[in-house]
Amino acid sequence: MPASSAPPRRADPAPYRTNDYAPVIGGTVAWAVALIVLAARHHDMADRGQGWWLWVAVGGFALGLWGLAMVAITHRAAARRAGRGSETDMPSTPDDDAD
Repeated sequence: MPASSAPPRRADPAPYRTNDYAPVIGGTVAWAVALIVLAARHHDMADRGQGWWLWVAVGGFALGLWGLAMVAITHRAAARRAGRGSETDMPSTPDDDAD
């Protein structure tokens, strides 16, 4: 097999820290608003056979709360890894190093 003339692969960039809570909280709040609106209109919707939408909102809100718990667990595990000096934790962003 002939030798490849492609340049060597560059190293992967370091991952950035992100605010994992923001999208989960945003989605959970959206489902909570939908739940409130649908709860206020439940009887009218149930008369038309659309009362099941309330349970969709309940499920979305419950999954949002579960997502918040998962983000918290993930952050706690990352903090424990960082406390032990593990190499698998995400490095800081370039802005963090500017201090």
